Amino acid sequence: MLKLASMARIRRLKITLKARAYRAFVSFTENPKRYGWLFAMLLCTPMVLLVYDGYRLQRELAITSDQMLQERLPAIERFNDTKAALTRYQLMLQTWFSNASINNQKRLEHARNTANTLFEQINEQELTQLWQQTLTLEYQLQAETQLTDQQVSEQQATFKLQKISFLVGQLHNITATEQAKVIKAVEAQEQQTLALLQGAKSRSLILDSAMLVLLLLAFALLYRYLKASNYYRHKAFHDRVTGLPNQSKMLLDLHQKRRQNTILVALELNNLEIYVAGQGYDIIEQIHRAFSHHLLNILDELNLNFIKVYRSGKGIYLLSGPVENKAEVDAQIKRIREALHQPIHTTIGEYHPRWNRGATMVSPTTPPEQALDQLYSALAEAGYKGQDSLQFFSNELRDKRKRRWAIQQALGQAIRDNQLSVHYQPQFELHSGKMVGAEALLRWHHPDIGQVSPAEFIPIAEQSGLIIDVGRWVLRTAVHQAAFWYHHGFPTQIAINISPRQFEHPDFISELEQLLKEAELPASFIELEITEGVLMKDAQGCLTALHELKRIGVSLAIDDFGKGYSSLSYLHRFPIDKLKIDRSFICDVHESDMDQVIARIIIELGRQLDLQVIAEGVELEQQAQWLSENGCHLAQGYLMGKPMGSGDLHSLLLNQKPHIYQ
Repeated sequence: MLKLASMARIRRLKITLKARAYRAFVSFTENPKRYGWLFAMLLCTPMVLLVYDGYRLQRELAITSDQMLQERLPAIERFNDTKAALTRYQLMLQTWFSNASINNQKRLEHARNTANTLFEQINEQELTQLWQQTLTLEYQLQAETQLTDQQVSEQQATFKLQKISFLVGQLHNITATEQAKVIKAVEAQEQQTLALLQGAKSRSLILDSAMLVLLLLAFALLYRYLKASNYYRHKAFHDRVTGLPNQSKMLLDLHQKRRQNTILVALELNNLEIYVAGQGYDIIEQIHRAFSHHLLNILDELNLNFIKVYRSGKGIYLLSGPVENKAEVDAQIKRIREALHQPIHTTIGEYHPRWNRGATMVSPTTPPEQALDQLYSALAEAGYKGQDSLQFFSNELRDKRKRRWAIQQALGQAIRDNQLSVHYQPQFELHSGKMVGAEALLRWHHPDIGQVSPAEFIPIAEQSGLIIDVGRWVLRTAVHQAAFWYHHGFPTQIAINISPRQFEHPDFISELEQLLKEAELPASFIELEITEGVLMKDAQGCLTALHELKRIGVSLAIDDFGKGYSSLSYLHRFPIDKLKIDRSFICDVHESDMDQVIARIIIELGRQLDLQVIAEGVELEQQAQWLSENGCHLAQGYLMGKPMGSGDLHSLLLNQKPHIYQ
C-alpha cells in the first residue's frame, strides 16, 4: 500500500511539472520576435527553476523509493515468513510429540528446514543462537523419546518441549521486535517522502507566484510595447499635420495584389510662399489641414471614395485608385480639378489653391517604386510648364527626363573641362548703322551629346543650382573679353544676361566689382540684362541692389520687357538705362496691328522715361524699317548679325560697314 501510494504521488507530480513547464515554454516560443528578449528572459528564469526543482525532487523520490523497495519491504516480508515458519514449526513439533509417526516426522523436518532457511537469510546473531538452542533441545527431545524408562522420559520430554516452546516464543518475540523496527524505519522513510512532497509543494507555490507576477509584468510590458508599436507605426505611415497616410503607406498599399489598372495623381501646391510671408510658417499647417479635409469632402461628394489620398513632402498630395482606361482618368481628374478651384475657408481667411498636377496609369504588374518614379517624373514636367498644369507620364517624357538628368550631370563637368563658350551677337544703332555693343550668349558643345541649346540647359541649370557657377563663368569670360577689346582700342559694351538666382546671390555685386577691378575695365562697358519678373518679385529689395550696381557704374537693362507683369509705379524709380523689347512682339511687328500697338507703347514709355529701347529678334528688313520709323533706337538679330565667336566679332569691329535704316 505504501509503495503504491508513493508511486502515484510521484507520477502526479511529474505530470504537473511537465504541464507547467510546457505552458511556460509555449507562452514564450509562440512569438518570440514579438514578445522580445525581455519577455523571454522573464519567463525562462522561473521555467528553468521549475524544471530543475522537479528533476531534483523526482531523483530524490526515486532514490527513496528504491531504498524502501530494495531494503525495507523484503525484510518485513522475511520477518513475516519467519514468524509463520516458527508457528508452523512449533505446531508440527507438538503434533509429532503426540504422535511420532513417519508423516509427522516428515512434516516436522520440513517445518524445521523452512525456518532454518529463513534464519540463515535474516542472519541475526541473537536469533541464530536461540534457534540453535531450539534445535539442540529438539534433538535431545527426539533422543529421550527413545529411552526405556517411560516415566522419566515423558517428564523430561515434556519439560524439554515446554523449554522449546519457550525458546520459540522468544524467537517469535524477537522477530516481531525486529519487524517493528523495520516498519518504523519504513514509516520514517514515508514521513521523509511526505516532507519532500510538502517542500516541493511549497516551492511550487512560490515559483507559481513568481511566475504569475512575472507573467503580469511581461504582459504589462507587452501591452506597452504593442501600444508604442501601434503609435510609432501610425506615426511612420501617417502625416503628422493632416493625419493622412504618407508615401510609405502608399507604397505598402501598392505592393498588395491589384486586379485593375491604377491611376496615380500628384497635386503639388505651389502658392504657399505668399501665405508664409504674410502670416508666418505656422499658417502652412492650418492650410494643409483645411486643404486635406476639403479634398476628402470633394471625393466624397463626387462619389470617388475608392480614391485614396496620401500626403508626401511639403505641399504634395498623392491620389490612388482603380480605373479602367485613360479616358476615365481624364474625366476623374477634370471633376476633381473643377471642384478644387473653389476657395477653401481657413482660420486666416480664404485660400485659393494653385498647383501642378502629374498623373500616370500603371498596370497591376508595374512595381510600386517604378509607378512612383513615373508619377514624380510627370509632376516634375508639370513644374516646367507652370502653375495649374497637368502632365501625364509617357515614354517620351521618360526619355526627356533622362536627357535632362544627363545634361545636369554633364553640365558641372562642362564648366571644369571648358566645354562652354561665349558667342557675341552685335547690337546696332538703327539710324546710323553703327555697332554699339554686343550681347554675350552662352553656348555649349558636348563631345558626346553634341550642341546643346541654351533653351534646354539654362532651365536645368536654374533648377539644379548650377546656374550660379555657370553665371560666374559667363560673367568672368565676358568681362575679360570686354577688357581685351577695351585695352586694344576697340571699346565695346557687352550685355550680359543675369539669371534670377545669380542676381539674388548675396556675393553677386561684390564679385562683379572685384572682377572689374582685376580686369581694369570701366564699369560702363558692362551692361547687365535683368528680366522684368526678377525685378517685380521683390521690387523694394531689387531697387536697393540696382542702386548699388549703378554706384559701381554698370549699365542696366530690363530684358524681355512687356512679357511679364511690370509695375509702372516702380519702373520710374528703377535706375534703368535700357528697355529691351521681347522678341515675341517683334516677330510680326511689320504686319500685326496688336504687336505694333505694344511696341509703340514700349518705345514711347522709354522716350518718356529717357531710356534707350532695343529690339531683339530682328530678322527681316520690314521689321527693322518699322522700328526705325517708330523711334526705336537699337536692334539686334539675325538680320544684322548672328551670334559669333570673339574672333569673328573682332573682325567685324575692324571692318564694319554701317547699314542705315531710314
